[in-house]
Amino acid sequence: MVVPKNQLLEQTKKMGSSKKKQLPTPEHVEWLVQQRSLHQRVSSKLYGMLVTHKVAAEPLQSYARALVGTSFSLWRSMFLSDKNEHAESALESSKAFLAEVLQNNAITFTQDRQERDWTFDYYANNASFRLDYLSQAWETDLFSAVGPWRPEPKDQWERLMGAFQLATEHFDIMIRKLKAKSHQPKPKKA
Repeated sequence: MVVPKNQLLEQTKKMGSSKKKQLPTPEHVEWLVQQRSLHQRVSSKLYGMLVTHKVAAEPLQSYARALVGTSFSLWRSMFLSDKNEHAESALESSKAFLAEVLQNNAITFTQDRQERDWTFDYYANNASFRLDYLSQAWETDLFSAVGPWRPEPKDQWERLMGAFQLATEHFDIMIRKLKAKSHQPKPKKA
């Protein structure tokens, strides 16, 4: 079917005007810069540990994968934290996201941004699940030291980031102890 030129032009105009791009506030940009810096420092420390120390056996490999997954989820969700906080918006975003997957069989960061009312929660929850796993595995509450949960997206992100920072430090101590233990001389048999 051939679409008449005037109808095609009208559809194109509607598509372009349906969502005006809203500029971020200077406060939000400053928050992003500060949090990105913190996230990169902690993730860089994690990277250094993974490259420097042998993490060949379980459960260390499982912990390392959980930390890397947490890092990625926090990195992604940080840029989606300017979401709308209404549940109806999240539901609409989730439907649009699913439609995009079904229609185009692909998702890019552009779709993550467009549907951030849902995708922020997805990535933040993923980070939370991984940190919960580490808390249970290590029998320590990574969240108790970083304060109570609050509904604002940036507050949620900062709490998760604090828990990720603690988890990375805990993992570092764990690796160092194992390394020191492996370098101790074995007792001689009598």
